[in-house]
Amino acid sequence: MRLSWARPARAARLDGIGDVGPHDHEFHEIGLVVRGTGRHLARDGAHPLRPGALYVIPPGEVHALEANEPLTILNAYYLAARLDEDLPALLREPGLVPLLLEPAADRARQVALTRWGPLAAALLALAREGVGPSPLLARAALLRSAALATRGWAEADPSIRRPPPHPAAAAEIERIDQRARTGRPFDPEPPPGAPSADRLTRLFREATGRSRRAYHSDRRHAEACARLAGTRQPIGAIAADLGYADAAHLARDVRHRTGQSPRSWRATFGLDAPDHDPPPHGGR
Repeated sequence: MRLSWARPARAARLDGIGDVGPHDHEFHEIGLVVRGTGRHLARDGAHPLRPGALYVIPPGEVHALEANEPLTILNAYYLAARLDEDLPALLREPGLVPLLLEPAADRARQVALTRWGPLAAALLALAREGVGPSPLLARAALLRSAALATRGWAEADPSIRRPPPHPAAAAEIERIDQRARTGRPFDPEPPPGAPSADRLTRLFREATGRSRRAYHSDRRHAEACARLAGTRQPIGAIAADLGYADAAHLARDVRHRTGQSPRSWRATFGLDAPDHDPPPHGGR
């Protein structure tokens, strides 16, 4: 399975699935059961599978399937960093970030949806982008699938909801995001007309789950990864544009957060990354 900046997700309809032994994945996975019954086995135990069952699996999480009867599952993998690029907008979709993006969501999660037709249609649309993909349509299908999965999940499990950002926090999110993406340093002083620093910090943490300074650091990192993958700009130029002390500082940041060097990240997910899976067992 290969994903890239141009192809940030792949999906497929999997028919006639029987038992699947314990395994994990390099990317986030979404599965929606549309036919059959069984059990989904994850770290927190066994969960029933029936039409409308939706599960989200983070990278590295081991899980397995047991089928009482053949299962049909709409399955999608997505590159979280590509979703994270739109974080300010995604924070306005209650529940999406906690469910699909936050590092704290480091375990398999499952819920039974009562209305899942629109999500099934969105996942099928994403699957159709697997042949002759349009990067624009693939990205749009991924965002639509993410929003519909979150809305369905929040109906069944309101605990994932986080209130929309307070207007002052929303403005601060946009301000910090702009500063980080244009290489300007973090500014702790609230802008004119904003609440006090203490209140703004509290509102900001309620909206994002992190401090303003941490958010600035996260957004600068996200922009660095986006430029590494989405452009051919030299690494030293990216570091200078984004306010890193030097290319080595950028490299330490990328390696710490992704486990890869900037060159490795670019080779894996960038414009020149292989767009097709290798043939199985050395075949052609």
